[in-house]
Amino acid sequence: MLAYELFLLYFNTMKERITILLLVSLSVFSVEIIDIAAGFDHSLALDESGNVWGWGSNSFGQLGLGDTLQRHEPVMIDGLSNIADVSAGYCFSVALSEGGQIFTWGLNDQGQLGDGSTENRWTPVNVRYGGGFLSGISGISAGAEHTMAVTTAGEIYLWGSNIFGQLGIGSAGGFEILPVTPWGSDWERVEAGAGFSLAVRGDSLLSWGSGESGQLSNDTTLSRNTPEYALNSDGMGVITGIADIAASKFGIFWSNGHVLCDYGTDIHAWGRNSYGQLGIGTEDRISLPSDVLDPDGDSSFGSILDISAGKEHSAIISSDGLVWSMGDNYYGMLGNPYYSESSLPVPVLSDGSQLTEGHIISCGGNFTMILTDSGLYATGLNNRGQLGDGTTGIRTQAVQITFIPLEVEEEHAIYESISLSLHPNPFNSTTNIETTPGAYIQIFDIIGNLVAEGESYGIFVWNPDLPSGVYHVTATQDGKRATLKAVLIR
Repeated sequence: MLAYELFLLYFNTMKERITILLLVSLSVFSVEIIDIAAGFDHSLALDESGNVWGWGSNSFGQLGLGDTLQRHEPVMIDGLSNIADVSAGYCFSVALSEGGQIFTWGLNDQGQLGDGSTENRWTPVNVRYGGGFLSGISGISAGAEHTMAVTTAGEIYLWGSNIFGQLGIGSAGGFEILPVTPWGSDWERVEAGAGFSLAVRGDSLLSWGSGESGQLSNDTTLSRNTPEYALNSDGMGVITGIADIAASKFGIFWSNGHVLCDYGTDIHAWGRNSYGQLGIGTEDRISLPSDVLDPDGDSSFGSILDISAGKEHSAIISSDGLVWSMGDNYYGMLGNPYYSESSLPVPVLSDGSQLTEGHIISCGGNFTMILTDSGLYATGLNNRGQLGDGTTGIRTQAVQITFIPLEVEEEHAIYESISLSLHPNPFNSTTNIETTPGAYIQIFDIIGNLVAEGESYGIFVWNPDLPSGVYHVTATQDGKRATLKAVLIR
């Protein structure tokens, strides 16, 4: 750990010289990410210390930062600690604590937060149940507009939208603002999709909700409002022996989707396939499982480390750590600029070479995140900053994402009735300086040199070509002044 004490001397441009003493304590530490979750256009990451980071779209508070401002780089979420798992839905987020409680935040128009209301939440809240809080949870999954959880005792709970019967309560329509649990025990795993639900009970897969794309694997496109066994590839038996399962959370109209299923030695897929996202060599929709093929299309793909299903694309990490993708590539989410779409797996590239040493992958609406031994990478649509690289530009190959390893405690700052804030701060590329409209912004380096200035119209975007360090930001208007420090890490 490294600590500094910085004394900042600033001289303003008024006739009278004013000296300001600012004491800043900086602590530098490493951040190791152990899990990731891609939402429709926002992202979550979990570090080894149990902290949650968020970035991207924040229109409904889905980043949990107490506001609705976009973030283009990872920001740690206050108030969450000892978190064991994260999941991201359409504009809402879910986290599971090591103690078995669930926290949710973001969009709540369908009761998907499970807090007994339909009020959007900008900061994390507990999921309620039976006059208290839902507890004893071992697994979570956020769908497009509903949420699933499984307990250590093998019970499952669902809440949120039920428009397609995805809550499995025997009817379709409406929504539930608190968890419901209509079936017994022995449930082991849950996976929420776009208007449909999947769960493993015993050794078998069950499915319910929307079946418009054949995503229930019941050899039809009919929907179901109670759990039924998913059929195997010949339609004569049920799906068993599941090692992992991934459902598309963001299908068209929240009622279409596709599924990838890992059997340990190979992968099967079914459901919507308009862009070849099933990886079966065609773009035909199928309602029973079929082998995902290898990149040459000659045989089944084989064993894998992880799978994920996005809106119209999918991604795989093979057992040797290589990263692959298939389906739609309109926004670069396949991470391979040489394909517009692909019905067979193609390599995910970074700087022209295939990503290696991957171990976790997560597909969002139109982007993909990949966690490798060398760090976190992302590719695809970035209009809300969901890739976390400090920009809003599309990436057609995977770029590495930096988690700014800096904790800042400011002991003395100066405010004189004028608003001033920086998001993000610390930052490694661009920060938004938000202040009272009409205020004049000046930015100084550590020795008092003016490095940037200009009038603010509410937001002053600062994208400096400067070295790492602490910079002094001032906003002045009508004789009033506010000051803050900005920490730039390259």
